[in-house]
Amino acid sequence: MILFLNLADPCDIAITEIASGNKKALERVYNEYGRMILSVAYQITGDFGEAEDVLQDTMIRILRLSHTYKKGTNPKAWVLKVTRNSAVDKIKEKKHTLSLEEISEKEKAQSAFEPQTLQQIMLRDALNTLSDEEKLIVKLRIYAGLSHSEIANVIEKNTVSVRKKYQRALEKLKNYCEGGR
Repeated sequence: MILFLNLADPCDIAITEIASGNKKALERVYNEYGRMILSVAYQITGDFGEAEDVLQDTMIRILRLSHTYKKGTNPKAWVLKVTRNSAVDKIKEKKHTLSLEEISEKEKAQSAFEPQTLQQIMLRDALNTLSDEEKLIVKLRIYAGLSHSEIANVIEKNTVSVRKKYQRALEKLKNYCEGGR
């Protein structure tokens, strides 16, 4: 007697079930990817409150867009793309609603409550030498633990390009830290 094991990704099944009308399957997606979504959203928005909003928006979009998911593909990459789009939309929305004075006041308020170590300040300064895309790739790779191919899916670039940009970004960071700026 031969036994076949079901090796399908549980989120692949859950997203398919959501598309079929089973909204309770969304809980499985949240349990599996919720922390990752929050982490990626935070890396993109830079604000924990907004990252929480992005998490909520992403879960709503998964409900709404589940019919576009192709069963048997990579559910993690699909969820990350939905997350990225939600985060980018949140940033665009914020740009339209906040004035420069409000942003400055918010930054002052955050820095007053979040003491930064010298290491954190140096890391922030080093990251600021990178382009926005390089910064995102580094953050997704290091902080979110995504592979180059997962990052490529999120930012809609090819894996080779992401790998090269990541290597160049690390070289820039190394030069900055060695005083090359």
